[in-house]
Amino acid sequence: MPIQTFSLILVNRRNFPRGFSVPNFRTARHTIRLPIFYSLAFILLLVLLLPGAASAAPLVLSDASKYDLAGHLSLFVDTNRSLELKDILTPAHRSAFKPVPGYINQGYTTAAVWVAVSLLRKKPFSDEVYLHLWPPYLDNIDVYVQQGDDPADPASYKLISLGDHVSVTERPIRHPEFIAPFILPEKVERTVYIKLTSSSTINFFASVHNNTDMISHGILKITLNSGYLAIALVISIINLIYYIRLGDRLYLYFALYILAIFVNHIALTGILTLAWPTMAHLLSDYFVGVGIGLMLIFFSLFGIELFNTRKSPWTHRFFLTTIVLGSSTFFSVAQGWYNSTAPLLISWSLIIIFVLTWLSCRRVFRGSAGGKLYLMAFGASNIGYLTQFLRVLGLAPVAWWNMYAMQVGSIFNMVLMTLALTERVYNAEQKALVAAREAEQQAVILAEEMTMDIRRKQGELEIALHNERSAMLRKKRFISMINHEYRNPLAIIQTTLSVLELRIGNLNIQLSPLFTKVRKAMERLVEVLETSMDQEVLADTIDRNTQTHQDIFISIFFKQLLSEIKNLWPDKHFHADIGDMRGKTLNCDRILLKTACFNLIANAFNYSPPEQSVSLSARAGESELTICITDHGCGIPVEQLDHVFELNYRGSHHTGISGKGVGLYLVKSIIEQFGGTIRLESTVGVGTVATVTLPLSTSVEDI
Repeated sequence: MPIQTFSLILVNRRNFPRGFSVPNFRTARHTIRLPIFYSLAFILLLVLLLPGAASAAPLVLSDASKYDLAGHLSLFVDTNRSLELKDILTPAHRSAFKPVPGYINQGYTTAAVWVAVSLLRKKPFSDEVYLHLWPPYLDNIDVYVQQGDDPADPASYKLISLGDHVSVTERPIRHPEFIAPFILPEKVERTVYIKLTSSSTINFFASVHNNTDMISHGILKITLNSGYLAIALVISIINLIYYIRLGDRLYLYFALYILAIFVNHIALTGILTLAWPTMAHLLSDYFVGVGIGLMLIFFSLFGIELFNTRKSPWTHRFFLTTIVLGSSTFFSVAQGWYNSTAPLLISWSLIIIFVLTWLSCRRVFRGSAGGKLYLMAFGASNIGYLTQFLRVLGLAPVAWWNMYAMQVGSIFNMVLMTLALTERVYNAEQKALVAAREAEQQAVILAEEMTMDIRRKQGELEIALHNERSAMLRKKRFISMINHEYRNPLAIIQTTLSVLELRIGNLNIQLSPLFTKVRKAMERLVEVLETSMDQEVLADTIDRNTQTHQDIFISIFFKQLLSEIKNLWPDKHFHADIGDMRGKTLNCDRILLKTACFNLIANAFNYSPPEQSVSLSARAGESELTICITDHGCGIPVEQLDHVFELNYRGSHHTGISGKGVGLYLVKSIIEQFGGTIRLESTVGVGTVATVTLPLSTSVEDI
């Protein structure tokens, strides 16, 4: 049976028992591909790590415009940094130089590294030779070019000082990398000694160029490095804009991480020497060290947000430790200890690579949104950083494939990560749209419920309004009946009293005070009936009808008021203190104001013992009239003071005294109708003070 047919039989679901779960071979293929990919990458890396051939023979310059010095370099390490050129030229030290396959890579070291190379020029190579040295972050490079014929004589050598601790103005050529120009005679072998010292890693690459190729090489390097920095800056700004618009800190941390890469690489690539030539040699080490520290800090914060490590304690502690190590870089750079701490940081960064790979794979296996893009982004940067770190630590040779691996990997990381974060925005928008639709549906349901509730309440209000109108109609009919039924008897009584008073007067008989009291009471009763019944004050005391308001003289009002009080309560102890009211008027209804005052005074008499007096005082200020009515009765509890003005409310102090709880409610309504206020101050067992304040109208002189 062919293999293909056998495979089809295997995956046919009908060949499995019911309920049997068929494995997902597509997912399995993706799961198997990742280990295969990383295995192949590891094998390729081992192949590239193998050293090349080494030869001590001089490098012959002839037809080509550029020659790499790989395989033509010899190495001597001065562990104490104590040797000078004259010491190196001694036979013992010259014989100590060992041929090196490829380029020089000593990793982080405090030793001085001496490199020797022999050159032999033939036509058509130009006699103007440009020795190109890399990388541009080496601190000090002393190039000794043989000019004389005796290779053992120090005087035969010309010194060219380079390095990022040397000002650009002191270098022979202003270039972002290190260029040592010299004249090389034809068919004459010349030796070049190079002394390398640095507080960072010592990786060394060298090549020889003619004039034309050097110009082309310089333009290419500046263009590529500037383009890389420009891309990093643009992507950082894009993510900052995302953060400002969306408020997601993930974009902020990624933007700051890329900005840290920008700071680090502007010194690593030598572009700082072009941007700030006068200060580059003083700041380049700080830019490199601080940039690495910031990269570790912001990348850790980015990882914490992206992978939500707060739910995974060990991973969270790992990123927090990385933040602490990154922060320590600032101190180590300032104290000049970066050469000692850098290997630890680089080694820790290798661990970060494996942690990120594990977290990214786990995200893919869980089917998280954008998981594949995150894996690709971290995979690209991880490969670039891994080759970079191995070279920096001296574990991998300096070669073409790892000289710019970090830049290439980081470019892919920036682009792919931005795409992944953009997909995050898309997913957030989709969730927002779903939430908006759900909210819209909920709003429609809520609106329908509210509409039904409004309709129900509208029906209840209509019923309540109908009942209120019916009650008002019944009340008006009742008031009309009372008005009609009371007016006739009162008119008869009043007429009878008038006839009786007239006849007694004709008989020259002195009227009894009781008769006078009855007549005044009848007049007051008729007055109250006419005002209260006709205006329906008791039915609607909130009515702000001002048609009956007029200016009244306060002095005349109080004169009439005091006279009626004495006639109505001749046996009560009453004291009045009326201030100067000349020219003072009130705009109000005289009868309603009198009703309010009578109610307050009646309450004062009713709730005071017979032997206690009630006092009334009145004072007119610039713009208001203040009336105080004081009694020495039982008082009102404090907790009831806010309720005594409510309709039909009677306090606990009313025991044995008739009433319906309308008086104070009516008083407050009348006072507020005139634009005034009323307040009560009371102490149980001591008494009560009622203070009425009314606005004055324009003053005139009493007539």
